[in-house]
Amino acid sequence: MTSRQRRPRVEALTPQHATPRTRRRAGTAASPTRKTRRRVPGSIYLNGRRYWWSVRLPGDARRTARPLVPPGARHATTDPATARDLAAQLYADALASARGDAGPADLTVGQVAARYLAHAARYYRDPDGTPTGELANVRAAMAHLADLADLLADAFTARRLKAVRQTMIAAGLARSTINARVRILRRAWRWAASEDLVAPNAYASLATVDGLRRGRTDAPEPRHVRSAPPDAVQRTIAYLPPTLQDMVRLQLLTGMRPGEVCALRPADLDRAGDGDVWWYRPARHKTSHLGVARVVAIGPKAQQLLAAYLDGPTDAPVFNPRRAQAERLRRLRLLRHTTVPPSQQHRRKAGARRLGNRYDSRSYYHAIQYAIARANRQADRHGLPPVPHWHPHQLRHTAAAAVRREYGDLGRDAVRALLGQRSLPIGDRYSADALDEALLRSIAQRLG
Repeated sequence: MTSRQRRPRVEALTPQHATPRTRRRAGTAASPTRKTRRRVPGSIYLNGRRYWWSVRLPGDARRTARPLVPPGARHATTDPATARDLAAQLYADALASARGDAGPADLTVGQVAARYLAHAARYYRDPDGTPTGELANVRAAMAHLADLADLLADAFTARRLKAVRQTMIAAGLARSTINARVRILRRAWRWAASEDLVAPNAYASLATVDGLRRGRTDAPEPRHVRSAPPDAVQRTIAYLPPTLQDMVRLQLLTGMRPGEVCALRPADLDRAGDGDVWWYRPARHKTSHLGVARVVAIGPKAQQLLAAYLDGPTDAPVFNPRRAQAERLRRLRLLRHTTVPPSQQHRRKAGARRLGNRYDSRSYYHAIQYAIARANRQADRHGLPPVPHWHPHQLRHTAAAAVRREYGDLGRDAVRALLGQRSLPIGDRYSADALDEALLRSIAQRLG
């Protein structure tokens, strides 16, 4: 600020507009204020109703007035205690950077987040190069740092992480989701510390932040995934192409995850042996990075369903969106009241979206939601109750519920084997593989 510029209205941090000697004589020494003045240089003052700080920080060329903005806020604070704390934190961060013991002083939170995203894009990939679902989780967590992008990375301390977490709570995120995203942020700073991008004590500060506990926070609890209502599934299937109908039925018979159904290839099926049960070993699945093998037993009913799809290439997914689209168009032509002109039978619309050769979990989910919307439009026309919302992952729970009812006392172990869980509620852990194979064979023969 030059001498010609008009200085904003300045008020002292304390109500006494007097010198320190006058305040001491008046009995208003205010020891916290005196200690703050020893700890924090410069002057904290009111600019309007908000606190600013005029100071020359270590590394600055001149004295600068700056607003004392709390993390996550847009404007300077109106609380004097918060203003003192913010000034002390800013000065400590600047002092550490000037001494050279806080890593690269020019790296900001946004720059560290960008570098970690680039690292995550290379790290969270399957052997074939396909990004895993964790990459999307990392991106979602890094998005919460947008308001702090210009902050020095070493100044991102436990207090600021808690402020970011508070914004997640205010956004209505579930407690488990918030804890997962906070873990990702801590993991990012741990990686940055290992790469000498931030000071080790920056990660040590974040590591002190504990996760939110059930009943000890305003964050809502996550909703548990429940089984899909059988009536809703049947009403929805009527509005799906035959290919998608068989994908839904295969999940109900085998308890596969949606991604496992979409990725099923003839090459992944073991159809040798005694022939009554096929074994499906997905090339990639949720826990493949942990070295856990996933085996799905396919019984006679599921084999009969898959038989019509095994005549294609062995290395291509058996459920093809192009085939489903052809089935849908064939059905629409059968419902036409007029004949399709020959010139339009093989005409392709300009700008039409080209379909891939496989479904993924997202496209499979959207296909189900589209069918539910169609079913509800018909239900509204005929005065029927609407079809409740459900998604493909619930079919896995529906299959588990059927197995639990069928197997009685062994229901818990049978469900664990069906879903590919590794923890044994009862029995010897070392006999898990033998027990799993026997249970899977029995489930496939009786239900699948």
